[in-house]
Amino acid sequence: MAYGDYATVAKDGAGNYDTIVTDVTSIDFSSCWEGSASDKQTTEIKNITSEISTQSSQLSNFASALTMIDDYDAEKKKYEDALAALKTLSKESAEYKKTEAYSNAVAREEGNRDDAKGKMDELKPKIEELLGGISDTYSANLSDISKTELVPTNSFFNDFAKCHGAVLKALDLKVVLKDVHIGSGLTPDKMNPNFDKTDAWVEKNPYAMSGYTGQCTWFAWGRFYEIYGYDPGFRGDGYQCVGQLLAAHPDKFYKSDKPVPGAVFSTNGVTRNHVGIIIAVDGDTITVQDGNYNGSSDSFAVAKNDWGTWTTTLSEFQARYGGGVVFANPK
Repeated sequence: MAYGDYATVAKDGAGNYDTIVTDVTSIDFSSCWEGSASDKQTTEIKNITSEISTQSSQLSNFASALTMIDDYDAEKKKYEDALAALKTLSKESAEYKKTEAYSNAVAREEGNRDDAKGKMDELKPKIEELLGGISDTYSANLSDISKTELVPTNSFFNDFAKCHGAVLKALDLKVVLKDVHIGSGLTPDKMNPNFDKTDAWVEKNPYAMSGYTGQCTWFAWGRFYEIYGYDPGFRGDGYQCVGQLLAAHPDKFYKSDKPVPGAVFSTNGVTRNHVGIIIAVDGDTITVQDGNYNGSSDSFAVAKNDWGTWTTTLSEFQARYGGGVVFANPK
């Protein structure tokens, strides 16, 4: 199920709210109440409908954000495909690299990469703005609605009670993330690296300070710092990182052969020497994020484009690295 499907649910919820507001405001209190009683009823209804209209607006914003997330994911796929194509082109023969066909192919994929990245960068702040504080605002407004004992509003509250539970669930991003396409995973703001926060990638990153910018260890250290906000404690090769992390933070992480979101993995060091992050888990399917696809240390400008996110099964993941992959899972 795509995020857009949940957007449809949210739009339907907003429509339900709008219908309720219309129905309630059409009540003619003067026909059944007189004087102060009618005035009191009218005042209460105005307060209630104003609050419910706020919920409808919240839902509309939420629906727009969900649709944009689908658009973002589509651009991200194009971006990753372009990076993979460039990686393949980099392995072509020296003779082919001298040809116009090679230059055209590289230019085309670089254009695809830059176009997709530009659209991702354009969508991200819009999504964050729409989602910012939406659940908190919704819950706060909901608690402000004071129920009245006056008869004409009873049917309103009955209708409201029927729909607001489903709507509240739709507004819970953790539920959406669990049910849609990544099982359980990191929160949206931590799903991808933010290379603008250079403390994680330059100033505080020990691998950057030692000349290893672009290595898988550099990427894993930076992502860990972004996600958790502190030094993971590893300084060694990729296969050593999980052990060093567990030694540095035994109160926060435990060793396992099955990952949870936010886990760090290390390969066995014999067949492969690699480290990365697990950002989502859905049954036996895991979503991996790692760096150093070109196999070399680079400038920061190059390194920040040399990473990727990919999904596989746990058994295929183990087989890919020759078995013996271990995980440091957050407690």
